[in-house]
Amino acid sequence: MDGIEGWHDLYVMLGGSAAALIGLLFVAVSVHVSYFVDSRAEHVVAAALHVLVSYLFVLMLSVCVLIPAQSALWLGGELAALALAYLAWTWRLFGTVTHADLSHGPTTSEWTWLLIGAATCGAGVLIAGVGLAAGSGAWCLDLLPAACSLLLFNGVWVSWQLVLRLPVDMPK
Repeated sequence: MDGIEGWHDLYVMLGGSAAALIGLLFVAVSVHVSYFVDSRAEHVVAAALHVLVSYLFVLMLSVCVLIPAQSALWLGGELAALALAYLAWTWRLFGTVTHADLSHGPTTSEWTWLLIGAATCGAGVLIAGVGLAAGSGAWCLDLLPAACSLLLFNGVWVSWQLVLRLPVDMPK
């Protein structure tokens, strides 16, 4: 695909950042593993799993963009499929959160912003994928860095909350 070469370094950085953050998430969870096995922590586990899925989404998106010599149709199809899977995950997460006891861990407001951010990013990648597949041009690639950056930011924020707030918010 023409014009993708200029994006190479950005997607190497985004994919590498996502991979490193996956490792740090495992550290954050292992520090407080006793809280994650508590039956009252279903939505806290869901938050950590959502962060993992978001990091994997950014990693896989980077892999798709970095595949050499693929057509805009193929890249667009890959991005659309990835976005649909992520949106399905976000919908499932919404169901988990709406039935959870939010007396500890992330608050309703925090979940709202997290879910809105995830849905917005998924929708942006879906629009980019469909646009690329339909031949709308390379402008579609401009949507991807913002989506990836927001997902990485949200993931770091939730990970930080899991490390610092979880022991305070969740009674033993």
